[in-house]
Amino acid sequence: MGYIRKTSTLFLMLLLVLTLLFFGGSTLYYYQSMQRLTNAISDKNQMIKGLESNLNSLSVNYTNLRQNYDLKIQREQELSEQYLDIKSEKQDIETEKQTISGSLNQTKADLNQALLNLSSFQIQVFNLNAQVTELNSEVDNLTDELDDISEDIESICDEISGTMNLSECEDYS
Repeated sequence: MGYIRKTSTLFLMLLLVLTLLFFGGSTLYYYQSMQRLTNAISDKNQMIKGLESNLNSLSVNYTNLRQNYDLKIQREQELSEQYLDIKSEKQDIETEKQTISGSLNQTKADLNQALLNLSSFQIQVFNLNAQVTELNSEVDNLTDELDDISEDIESICDEISGTMNLSECEDYS
């Protein structure tokens, strides 16, 4: 009898463990299923909120577009009036342009003549500068020669001052 009790106890124990595992597994399965459903519902709610927000923004955009459309129609009317005014001003400006164009051509001719005169004057200035440079060089050469002659006279006066008494050499001493 002890064996039957032992076997039946083990069997009942095994049955109890299996039942607990079954309940634990089914609880886990239903928990995960409920979690998936909750997440799906939450995602759907988020999507609905996003669509609601999108619908509200589209409604606001429609209102703004309608106001912009009305404003553009008003501006178009104003612009058509301004166009007529500008067209009239354009004709006046074209007439003035033709007058100024004639004056510009005369001014260009005067400018070309002035540029020719300027070029001629620049050539004359260049030639005069060359002459000045040449004359400055000649003056420098003559100054060097004069200095050499003065030195020669002074050295001659120094040589002969001991032997002769010349009053003209006093100026060079």
